[in-house]
Amino acid sequence: MTGFRQWLLGLGLALVCQALSAESQPTLKIGLHYSAPWAYATEEGKLTGIEYRIVQQALTDAGYRVDIEVYTHKRLVKKFRDKDLDFASPMAFDIEGATYTERYLPFHDVAATHPDYHVHVNELKDLFGKKIVAYQGATDVLGQAFTAVTDSAYYMEMADRKRQIDLLFNNRVEVVVGERYVLEYYANKYHGKDKLVINDIFPQVSYPGAAWDPAVAEAFNRSMDKLRQSGELQRIFRQPLP
Repeated sequence: MTGFRQWLLGLGLALVCQALSAESQPTLKIGLHYSAPWAYATEEGKLTGIEYRIVQQALTDAGYRVDIEVYTHKRLVKKFRDKDLDFASPMAFDIEGATYTERYLPFHDVAATHPDYHVHVNELKDLFGKKIVAYQGATDVLGQAFTAVTDSAYYMEMADRKRQIDLLFNNRVEVVVGERYVLEYYANKYHGKDKLVINDIFPQVSYPGAAWDPAVAEAFNRSMDKLRQSGELQRIFRQPLP
């Protein structure tokens, strides 16, 4: 056998082994919360976002194939509880039997107001009597003190973040409660930059992901350490988004 034929045979075997290795990798069904700029679909239907890129890279680096879908938060939690998903993020609730990753996702809920309406919100009690819209499950996440405020306010929750911002800019509500990155993303995209007043009345919280298999959570954490040490995690946060 000539050297060239040996090289071709070796190359063919290497490609076959690579294909078999890829086929043998387990595929994880992953659910993320549909919330731009964290995880969302572009106008062309392609999934992207900061959290999407982090989770995709961390788990593929750990040797898994991933099948990622995005959901409203309520549906995300239900599908994970029903074990239709292997991995879900972010997960703000304790679910029996699940293993949680490190708290890798920094969320900062704020109270956003419009500068033209002169609504002053310096602390939680300033929300009493206001017209407020928030994300689904906000009262569960933000606790009893926030729930008490909503009892004395015109308050509603909805999944559509763009509509929340539109309600504020159309003077239908006075305050939008939500994650800062999310509110600024929609306000900047549809109403122009720097048109929100951000009122920091809630603490910043980092959320974990959750997996049914402890090995998946452990592998995710190891990959996150590598992404952090290499500087790739910081690059993902800085990458431009559509």
